[in-house]
Amino acid sequence: MNDIPFETNASKLPWMQDPHGFVSNLRREGCRSIGRIQADEPKLAVFMDTLRVLAKYAAAKMDEQKMEREAALLRLAAKTKQTTARNMADANAIENQLQSQIDSLKARLGNVQTRKAQAEAEQMVIAAGGKSRAKVIREAQQTADGIGGAQS
Repeated sequence: MNDIPFETNASKLPWMQDPHGFVSNLRREGCRSIGRIQADEPKLAVFMDTLRVLAKYAAAKMDEQKMEREAALLRLAAKTKQTTARNMADANAIENQLQSQIDSLKARLGNVQTRKAQAEAEQMVIAAGGKSRAKVIREAQQTADGIGGAQS
């Protein structure tokens, strides 16, 4: 208390800034209570004891609130971790399903290309006329192998 200059006018006291306004009622009622002490030592003792109890209560409440906040943050972190894990599992399942569909479509495309190459080979045999049948079939087979091998 030695660092606070003695002042009897409450409006001139060097109050700490209170941007949140949560102690304005305490200051006002504290000043009113001080005015009611009226130089009575027992009233001053009750007032000072009340301030000590309030200070101890504020410190204990602060500790409790810190623990509650930490517990809430831990619960939030656990929930976030659980949600993230669930989202990752869902994403992996979708990715696997899409990859399976891609693989299936690639296999179907390979089958279609092989059948197309076989049909083209048959057309070449029909159109060959002057070539030997064995030579046309060999060329057609090489064409079909080239298309089918490119898909692997």
